[in-house]
Amino acid sequence: MTVGIPGTGVYWQKSSSVRRQLTPRTQQHGNPGCFTVLVGLLVLAVILGILIQHWLLLLLVLAGAIVYGVVAYRKKDKSSNEQLMTVPCPQCSTAVKIPVDENNSSVHVQCSSCGARIQVNLHYEQMTTQWTTNETPTSITRYHELLQQIEKARSNHEYGRVLELSIESIYLLPAFVSECIREYGQWDIPIVPCIIYACRYLSVIPDEHRLGVVREIIASVPQLADWLETVDEAMETCELTRRVYAYIENNPGCLQRHLGKALNENGRWISNVIRYAEQLGRIKRIPFQRTYQLYLATLD
Repeated sequence: MTVGIPGTGVYWQKSSSVRRQLTPRTQQHGNPGCFTVLVGLLVLAVILGILIQHWLLLLLVLAGAIVYGVVAYRKKDKSSNEQLMTVPCPQCSTAVKIPVDENNSSVHVQCSSCGARIQVNLHYEQMTTQWTTNETPTSITRYHELLQQIEKARSNHEYGRVLELSIESIYLLPAFVSECIREYGQWDIPIVPCIIYACRYLSVIPDEHRLGVVREIIASVPQLADWLETVDEAMETCELTRRVYAYIENNPGCLQRHLGKALNENGRWISNVIRYAEQLGRIKRIPFQRTYQLYLATLD
């Protein structure tokens, strides 16, 4: 089976693994057997008939018990044929159990983790599962989508893309924080990756203007006040970045281990600038003995 999330271009195979996840619903919920209930009703009917000596009533109770037994048996038979399929929620990746019924091509479920209400369209001919939401994406949904894209870009070493997605996420932060407080009653997210990545890469461009915009957005949200120090440090790093670029331009092929002494700055701080600048393609490092030779990259 192929499971996919529309609009993302992400599809993956779920052949044997999905079949192993399909289990009878009766095993999941442990409903009592209808045979036991039917026997109990029959015994109760006999006892009542003996006690009150009213055989017409006994016949009526017996008839009702038999009807109940037939209906319960049919429901159990239908339920035993209904299976559960487990697939990841397209918003938070939490495992969601979906009742699979060949007679129904559309199922509505709600994710127990993020609360997203999702309509699942099951196409048995193509054996695919398509997720669609009935609601306009909220800022929470969009923020988590961007966060997933950021992590994917990082794993692919697309650091320019990381910066673009981080800036987009930062513009979303005021609405995201407000909605989190409204939905969950508080703001308790200690790490905001988009701020970290935006400050990291804007400082080695360097781009004080966009860092200033980032600072204004963060300052407008009291819950993010602790992150202002990170932005201020990035703005200070911009000046160091210019000095590093100027030194490399005037001394192409210089050794990285000599930069700290040449610029009279902390070696670790300079190493971070060079590493992030290299990730953005602004500096080239060539291994040389136990250090690197540094060159400015030609930007298109």
